[in-house]
Amino acid sequence: MDADHEQRVNIKFCIKFGNTSNERWNMIMQAYAGEALSRSRVFEWYKRFHEGRDSCKTILELIPMCGSCKAVTPRRSSCNCM
Repeated sequence: MDADHEQRVNIKFCIKFGNTSNERWNMIMQAYAGEALSRSRVFEWYKRFHEGRDSCKTILELIPMCGSCKAVTPRRSSCNCM
């Protein structure tokens, strides 16, 4: 699990735990220091989870990839490598 994904999981936990936005931001900064997500990114993920989004994956992680060239494509037929 990369650091960004790990932080998203922790943000989701903080929401379930009931931390305020400032508490959540301070916890991320203490835990990850130089690798911490930006403040705006933390608040963006908070909003997504607070609105009911369950997945910690980004949109790009959810889109299928072409098996040949590993290009991110919604459908294999739209890939230029075939």
